[in-house]
Amino acid sequence: MPSLSIARRFDPLWDSHLEAMNPGWFSVGKKCDVPKDACYVGQCGKTYIWVMRDGMDSLTKVTLAILDIASAAPTSFAVLHLTPEAVHLAQLKSKAATLADLLSKYPRNKLTK
Repeated sequence: MPSLSIARRFDPLWDSHLEAMNPGWFSVGKKCDVPKDACYVGQCGKTYIWVMRDGMDSLTKVTLAILDIASAAPTSFAVLHLTPEAVHLAQLKSKAATLADLLSKYPRNKLTK
């Protein structure tokens, strides 16, 4: 749950965000419980969650609330999961940029002599 100081940053949107966090606009059940006219359906294992047309406004509000909270969080809270290959590639790109910078300082004809 975000701290109150982060939450207050969103005034007057705060009430709207809290409203969106309340249950009632989505349903949970088994696959056989999902209505054919559900607008959005998600599934994890044998548990399904769905949103009907009358819950679309709340789905929009909760989506915006999540985006607001994520964009308000300091970047130090962001966690990057980089593979070792991605880290190595980033290091190589940095070395290449440094090398390119060094080479750009010398005229071409001085390097070939």
